[in-house]
Amino acid sequence: MLRTRSISKRGFTLIELLVVIAIIALLSSILFPVFSRARERARAATCISNLKQIGLAMSMYAQDYDGYSPHPKAAKWWTQILYEGKYAPAPIVGQASVFVCPSYAPYVWQDNSSTYGFRYANNAYNIDAYPNQSSVIIVVDSINAPNLMQRGSYYHATDGGLTRARAVHLRHSGMANVLFLDWHAKALSRGELVDCGVDDNSTSSNIFGE
Repeated sequence: MLRTRSISKRGFTLIELLVVIAIIALLSSILFPVFSRARERARAATCISNLKQIGLAMSMYAQDYDGYSPHPKAAKWWTQILYEGKYAPAPIVGQASVFVCPSYAPYVWQDNSSTYGFRYANNAYNIDAYPNQSSVIIVVDSINAPNLMQRGSYYHATDGGLTRARAVHLRHSGMANVLFLDWHAKALSRGELVDCGVDDNSTSSNIFGE
């Protein structure tokens, strides 16, 4: 007579379940910051790409206007001058744009709400008049502080009592992406920004938004 062997089904004990949950929680705490940093590096790279495209647009504009940049105080936003002149892709409301940094709200184009600031001046820049173009910042990650509005139409290299209005924004892990007058773009630390002429003394240290 054949005997059938009964197979008992044993579930996880409470302790085993707690150990598994603890391991998952530990792995999550290790991996999530890694993924977050990786996403930010990707966004920072996209931001650099945006600035390079803005630099290309400005260089084409300068070729058409005797070496001059768009006027920082023109009746139209500098972004509007570039895309209406067909120097840069026309932005679409609610979509990503070369004029909006992917690391900072609103993340998409909203009514000329560029998150990059054009260096403030009373006149358009005569680019050929600057022998040190590779060290002159023309466009930078910016923020309208202290109310944190995103419309960084231009930025101030010095405070002038503006209470951090239109400040340089250190939004990429304590660094800001910048475009220079020779149209190369890179990330700069606070100290490097100061070396490029952005004031950081006792009376104007609040030009940095962090």
